[in-house]
Amino acid sequence: MNNPIVNWWRSQQLKLSLKRGDIRRAVQLLQEIQKSGATFSWLEKLFRDKLQLERYSQEYKRQTETLSKQLTEASQQKANHILMPDEEFVKYIYKIFNLIQHDEYKLQSTGIDERIFDDFESRLVEYLKEEFSKIPDKQLFIKLEDALEDINNLKIGQDPDYRFSLTPHVYFMKYFLENVYCIYLAWFLIYQDALLPSKVNILDIAAGPGTVAYGLALFLQSSSGFFHIPQMHISYYSLEKQDAFQFRGLQFWRRYIESRLTTVNAYFRFVTTDIFTWETQSNNLPKTFSTLS
Repeated sequence: MNNPIVNWWRSQQLKLSLKRGDIRRAVQLLQEIQKSGATFSWLEKLFRDKLQLERYSQEYKRQTETLSKQLTEASQQKANHILMPDEEFVKYIYKIFNLIQHDEYKLQSTGIDERIFDDFESRLVEYLKEEFSKIPDKQLFIKLEDALEDINNLKIGQDPDYRFSLTPHVYFMKYFLENVYCIYLAWFLIYQDALLPSKVNILDIAAGPGTVAYGLALFLQSSSGFFHIPQMHISYYSLEKQDAFQFRGLQFWRRYIESRLTTVNAYFRFVTTDIFTWETQSNNLPKTFSTLS
């Protein structure tokens, strides 16, 4: 009921409470005046607006604190899932590979990490010698000659037939080490820019014997002694039409990479399929493999 006398008394009490600094009592009286349906005086309107601004300010502060906390957590989470560049290791790679940044797009490398690549090359030679020892010398010469002629088509811009049994072996001898070297440096540049996550999914299209995986494995191996690698989860999906390349790449991988102690928890899957029939094959590809290399 809108009683003018009662409303006047409440207004006087509210004014008195504000003078005394009794905000709690003033808020209570304001609510009673509002419920009564009486019209606010200019002082009551001013007090009401002040309370609203304080509520908005507190809400804004809470939202800011919440967003700031979420941002901090997200940054920490990102940092925890990214291999942060180690300054000494980066300097070491630049020195050992003699890296020279000529401009934004040109990086020159004339060095190599012998402690990594010498052993890698030696083990590859051992593997190839063992494979060649299974073939009589006369047949070996013929098979190597055929495979070499086939793969040399790359030099004249033609696709090899890859139909010879030793084509993968010739590829190992002529191109594999150089390609792994280049991929190694590519992984280093990714790491240097703080873009290498500890959990990574790799889809390697036209993978050959798995060069991308070898480059990453050697890069992580070379970091030993500089910084501790956190537990990594690498899911590598190799997509290659030539089953011989897949088979030989996997053979040497098991012999060399998997024989080494590492903190890397890696899952590798080698799939032989025709890239040009992708629409019929894509259902076999795990949906979480979204990183193309």
